[in-house]
Amino acid sequence: QQLIDRFPGDTTIAEKVAASLVAEQQFESALEHYARLVERARTPESKLSYQVKVAQMRSKLGQTDRAREQLQTILNKLRPGSWLHAKVRDQLEQSYLSTGDFDGLAKYYTERADHSPDDLDSLIRLGQILVGADRPLEAESTFRKVLERSAQNTEARRSLIEILINDDRAGEAVSQFEVLLRDDPANPDLLMRLGEIHLGNL
Repeated sequence: QQLIDRFPGDTTIAEKVAASLVAEQQFESALEHYARLVERARTPESKLSYQVKVAQMRSKLGQTDRAREQLQTILNKLRPGSWLHAKVRDQLEQSYLSTGDFDGLAKYYTERADHSPDDLDSLIRLGQILVGADRPLEAESTFRKVLERSAQNTEARRSLIEILINDDRAGEAVSQFEVLLRDDPANPDLLMRLGEIHLGNL
């Protein structure tokens, strides 16, 4: 603290002190330091970075709901698809996954998708979470919803294909592959995966 007081304009020192407190698992003190850094941030980017750190400390202190609210507030300010949006989204997901709360995370993305029907990224992520939660039928339905709205969405179609394969519905999987190959007939990854399906079906 003496160093911080001596060089009040040097955020680098404050960052190192906060990181040291985290390493020592003094999360409450680290939270206070990161909160002060938020107030002293010189750029919007650094302010967001410190706000994420504050949320992380709240999560470590068991203030899970408040941490999630803060991360969601940050997410709402970011452009979907940007690297920073993805980073903050990962932090929010981790607050669920660290406790094995797949159902809670699925509920979060379900609510987001219901609130913003055109947010296909959230729908795709919901489908992926449902797969991880061993809820393949719901995941299949979710990916099909994406394809109804965006037939060219290869990520959703590939995810659907894997569900069909795992459910021993090779014929349906091949039909979905044919759709992909119409747009990209020379794709070696697609051709190899399709060959594997045919071999497995012999």
